[in-house]
Order: sequence, then structure tokens, then C-alpha cells
Amino acid sequence: MSIVQFDDGSFLEYARGSFDNWCVYLVKPGIERKPPKDVDYFDQLKNLKEKHGKEKVYSDFVEIYEKTTRDFDESIIESIKILSERYPEEILDVQILFATLYMAMVAEENKRFTKLGKKIKRLGVHQIVNMDFDPHQAANFSKGMPWREIQNICEIYGF
Repeated sequence: MSIVQFDDGSFLEYARGSFDNWCVYLVKPGIERKPPKDVDYFDQLKNLKEKHGKEKVYSDFVEIYEKTTRDFDESIIESIKILSERYPEEILDVQILFATLYMAMVAEENKRFTKLGKKIKRLGVHQIVNMDFDPHQAANFSKGMPWREIQNICEIYGF
């Protein structure tokens, strides 16, 4: 499985989760391996938006989103490393954040019987960055909602 290494010794990897082999795990030196939760990276996105502006953060996310397919692509990780230099005070945090989102979108694209794929992550990011949703609200917004209803919402927002 794919692994993304960072300068501080931490890394992201895919491993077996409760559903499939596409669970994203963050491993930091001296800290227990755990899957990042939507609410956690949505909170990071909210803070990034407040510091750098929603246009910048959202366009950087969309740049990654548009390149994402069901196949993990190391060149996108390299793009994320370059993109993170636009955030000089938090390069490493932005690398980990966007790499986590990228890997989570690849995982969504590989979910068995998916109808929405990566759109589900874009909806959450859109709600956080453009609509000022609370991270908990965005993370739980679509739970239990029929996929067609989520698809309709995504279409209203233009994706």
C-alpha cells in the first residue's frame, strides 16, 4: 500500500479499517497510529481559511481534488509538497492536511459500490471553507442521507 513520508518522521498509510483496505492512518513518532477523523481535518481547514482566506484554501483544495482518481499518484503528493510552500508558517501541517484529504478522496473513490466517491469530501470542504459550517456539523451532515440527495446538493454547489 502507498505511504507518504514527511520531514518530521510522520507518515500516512493505507491499511485495513472496519470496511476495507483503504483506511488512511496517520503515524507520528511516539504517538499511537490512528485514522484522522473528518472533524479533525475540517477543524484544521477552518483555521487555515481564517488565517489565509477562503479563496486561497478552497482553490488549493480544488487543485488536488481535480487531479484525484481511484489510483494513488505519487506526483500529486509532490504537487502537495510544492503547494504547501504557499503557507510558509505551516508548511508541514499543510502537507499533512492536504495529503490526508487526497488519500481520503482516493479511498472514497475505491469504496465498494460508491455513488459519490470523492464528492463527499468536497462537500465537507465546501461547507467548511465557503459556508462557515462548524467542523462537527460538516463531518456529520450527510450521515444517513440518501446518496441522490447528497448528489443533488453537490450539483447545486457546482460540483
